[in-house]
Amino acid sequence: MSRSNSAAVCLAGIAAIFIATFVLRSAWPINHDVSWYLYATEKWRLGSVLYLDIIEVNPPLAFWLTLPALHVGEILGVSAKAGMIIWILLLCAGSLGLSACLLKGMPRLGANAYWAVLLALALAMVILPGDNFGQREHFLVIFLIPYLLLLARRLEAVETNRSLAFVIGLWVAVGLCLKPHFFLVPAMIEAILLVRQRSWRQLFRPENMAIAGVSLAYACAIILIHPEFFDRMLPLGVNAYSPYYGLGFAKTLTNASIVIGAVACIGVLAWRGSISALGLVMLVAALAMLAIYFVQFKGFRYHVLPAIVFCALAAAWMAFERNRILGLETLVAVVLVVLSMRTFAYDYLVPGMIEEVRAEKPQSVFIATSNVFLPFPMVTEDKLGWPSRYPTQWLLPYAADMEKRQREGKAVDSFAEQTIAFARSTAVDDLISDPPQLVIVDDRKEKPYFSGPFDYLAFYDKDPRFKDFWSDYVLDRKRGDWSFYRRGDAPAISLNQP
Repeated sequence: MSRSNSAAVCLAGIAAIFIATFVLRSAWPINHDVSWYLYATEKWRLGSVLYLDIIEVNPPLAFWLTLPALHVGEILGVSAKAGMIIWILLLCAGSLGLSACLLKGMPRLGANAYWAVLLALALAMVILPGDNFGQREHFLVIFLIPYLLLLARRLEAVETNRSLAFVIGLWVAVGLCLKPHFFLVPAMIEAILLVRQRSWRQLFRPENMAIAGVSLAYACAIILIHPEFFDRMLPLGVNAYSPYYGLGFAKTLTNASIVIGAVACIGVLAWRGSISALGLVMLVAALAMLAIYFVQFKGFRYHVLPAIVFCALAAAWMAFERNRILGLETLVAVVLVVLSMRTFAYDYLVPGMIEEVRAEKPQSVFIATSNVFLPFPMVTEDKLGWPSRYPTQWLLPYAADMEKRQREGKAVDSFAEQTIAFARSTAVDDLISDPPQLVIVDDRKEKPYFSGPFDYLAFYDKDPRFKDFWSDYVLDRKRGDWSFYRRGDAPAISLNQP
């Protein structure tokens, strides 16, 4: 195939991927975490104070990255969800543009291979995230790919424009700052460069200086703009979130088992034969992201997403480079693509309860639960009022554990006592401030993330104000593990919706 034909096919393929993604994802619900960020960021934009009026354990960069999506939606006259999809596709286009510049001049990359790699990168950024489209790990993939290509050039000793390298450093720093764990990826690849070049001076390259500058500026910005994050949220995250939220050892291992096998397989194939710099940086990035998955040790599927993407890219490149279209490398790439594609569209995890709520057609709803996927994305999809500063009652597993210790006569520190009071008072404050029309209580005997039985209503009832507030509600019905309470008087006034 001629170079012009390759370019035409590649560009047409990328355009088709982008258009199909926008059409399909606009018709489907967006991921529950992304939906919460859209909702909370809109509240922040309208004047709510982040980490006071909006209680979120993660640093503010996730909100800052969501804000442009709201502006895009507003400018184009589309929904916040559509704005988010367009914003992510714009970032993917920017990443592909930088990648196109970096692929030029790469050894062993002919004209046809150049366009094939670009098409593969588009698939990796846009399609492989599956139903985790818009998660922070998806943003990392988008921002990290050009940086990996730059490091491949460094390993091949290919001269790179210093200004371009600096821009790549600024670009990737945004993705790395989303989570501190992400810095393990450049650290591992820099170690390889250090061993090969045997010079500490190479660490002071333009891209590394840009990463250091952005990281320092981001830390200072948090202190100046959102001091509550370090004062309030960080202690809560360390003590009340991280130890309680996860799927356990077995599920954590199971959700990564195929990726572990794929990374090991590609690693063995690389060890037994030659591997180019491009394949090596993708493989090391996959290994680093797998390590990060186990450092976080939550077992959430989206945490392993970058490892899937980078391992698939490493396998695909090795297959192409060795001309082994029917080889083991191709099989690994196909398996990883299928693993991502099996959950391409987002599905509600408890569809029965969602259908029950929609049948009621409430103006506002509150769900007493520890799962974000119960209220979101339903709240944003159906434009419901959500009378809570929390995406879910995520402080209560910790609060319940500390109250249990108190009942057993065990000592708890002042931080625990203050957190229990804070979790209860803020929940009741929100309910009184904007009484929801419908309240749903999670009555499951084994509630996720709780160490034992827990009664939400009994917990709230220890606040003297709750009894008077709750007197306006009657039990409408019970459906399985869910109790539906309806407000007896006039419908509540809903919050402004994103």
